[in-house]
Amino acid sequence: MSVNLPAAGETPWDAKLNAAILGLDTRLAVVEDAPVSGGSTILSGTAAPTNGIGAVGDYYLDTDDRILYGPKLSGAAVTQSVYTTQVPNNTVNTPTNTSYGSDITFASAGNVTGLSYYRHASATTGRGLRMYSSGGALLASYDAPVDTAGWHTYTLTTPVAVTAGQTCRLVVYGNGDFSRYDFTGTIVNGDLTVSGSGVYVVGDAYPGGASSGDYLVDVVFASASAGSWPVALKSPPPGGTTGQALKKLSNTDYAWGWVT
Repeated sequence: MSVNLPAAGETPWDAKLNAAILGLDTRLAVVEDAPVSGGSTILSGTAAPTNGIGAVGDYYLDTDDRILYGPKLSGAAVTQSVYTTQVPNNTVNTPTNTSYGSDITFASAGNVTGLSYYRHASATTGRGLRMYSSGGALLASYDAPVDTAGWHTYTLTTPVAVTAGQTCRLVVYGNGDFSRYDFTGTIVNGDLTVSGSGVYVVGDAYPGGASSGDYLVDVVFASASAGSWPVALKSPPPGGTTGQALKKLSNTDYAWGWVT
């Protein structure tokens, strides 16, 4: 594969790109921002692309460093929960059916595919797990049966989509003994942040009254990965000349080095 770089006095790469790329379905001889066959698009900018821009299959030209990226690859969703090693350090007993909860914030967009909670060893009844929007709309619900002590996770029939920066309220409902984890500040794990300031309300409803601690309700969160940009072509390093060829290292990336 050869790359014809501009000679002295010719139009620079930031306005003109002549390339032939082996292993790609589309041969590129395009001006930046022009669409190519198959629905792909050439994007451009003065720095390397971030993973949040463009669609799978797109190309991107960094006009400052003269690097062509693409085609953009799809990303695999990363499954996360906020609690890792935390265990209850307090117990709350209520004879009346009550909803206890705390807020969780999502740093990236994705889907909540399940709800989980830490069941107290002395609990004798089932538990209702709820997820509300910050405005009080019920987003997800699961009625967990009587089970053994410890963490239990339940898959939602319909995943709940959340956006980056969204805050939701996670709630456990029932009576008897509840597991509680008392801490100050926040717990952060990956894209998830939970507050140590709890809330409650009598009944199966959106809780708003102040309560201490966190009642160890969690989510199974599949983040929407933004994908990645492999390097397709780079301009030659110092000493490289027109007519040299890039050495291909893999199906998606091309080498720094130029060979004669």
